Amino acid sequence: MVDEQFTARQRAFVVLRYAETHSAVQAQQDFRRRYHRRPPCEQTIRNNFKRYQEKGISLNLKKDRSLNKDRSGRPRTVHTLHTIATIRQALQSNPRMSARRNNIMSKSSFNRVTRLDISFHPYKI
Repeated sequence: MVDEQFTARQRAFVVLRYAETHSAVQAQQDFRRRYHRRPPCEQTIRNNFKRYQEKGISLNLKKDRSLNKDRSGRPRTVHTLHTIATIRQALQSNPRMSARRNNIMSKSSFNRVTRLDISFHPYKI
């Protein structure tokens, strides 16, 4: 079972508790007491604290694209503001556009952009 993401407030709480106590276990116990849910693991707490020290932020950079400038891996070159606008315009003119038959980009890139940036979902367009 996958737990939902921690909110920015919950991440801040864990980072502050770890900074105060220098104990990931203590931060976990305080988190559980306050939020009544399973706390992040010790390694996650340490990683969030380290990320906060290095970058001044402890958000999940893989989920927030605007903050995700220096992630590892090959950058997505097709995923630009121009192509997002092009797809949005094409979907407004033809909402039943097929991901397979589009002439803008590959099917997987098209689905990624429509799902993540335009908030359309396959089979619900």
